[in-house]
Amino acid sequence: MTIEWSIIYLSMFIWLLPPFRNVGTKYFFFFFVFAIEDPLAVFVLKKIHLFHNMLFPLFTLFILYSLVNKKNKRILLIVTAVYLSYIILSSDTNSQLGFFLNSILHVYIFVLFVSDFLTYFDEHHSVNLFLTLLVCYEFIAVSKNILWILDLSKGIVIFFVSLFIQIFLGIAFTIWNVNNSPKFKIKGMDL
Repeated sequence: MTIEWSIIYLSMFIWLLPPFRNVGTKYFFFFFVFAIEDPLAVFVLKKIHLFHNMLFPLFTLFILYSLVNKKNKRILLIVTAVYLSYIILSSDTNSQLGFFLNSILHVYIFVLFVSDFLTYFDEHHSVNLFLTLLVCYEFIAVSKNILWILDLSKGIVIFFVSLFIQIFLGIAFTIWNVNNSPKFKIKGMDL
């Protein structure tokens, strides 16, 4: 086994743990999908030979579905149906479309997490470390996807650098959830 696969397997193991810490929170399904995403992607890549760039947008759509309001769920169902149709009917399994769609979906998730962070900050006049790390995690995911699209050769390097950071974030998400996370009060916010 190469060092790259060792790192990937370590990441997969660590990301199996955050769902347990986040049971009963708004973010459980987010972490649950991430826990199963990489193991399923490796299986699909090795056994079914479907490229991961076609599979990851489906996982991201599931994550997004768990985070949006009822009105937007209908739109996501339509997008999912169209994308599934494309995968089933297309012979172009190495298309950049998957990376492009995944990037757009992760930007949307990033905006949702920034909104959660700002809402918490506005209501409590404090910074929740969990939400800060969640925003950072999603920023890395967006950056990784965009860099992968722009230049595949450098995208691999960025992939492994971000994977190391995401391993540490996975450990943090195993320790804290939105409810038990350290909170840092911002002084002078009482206007």
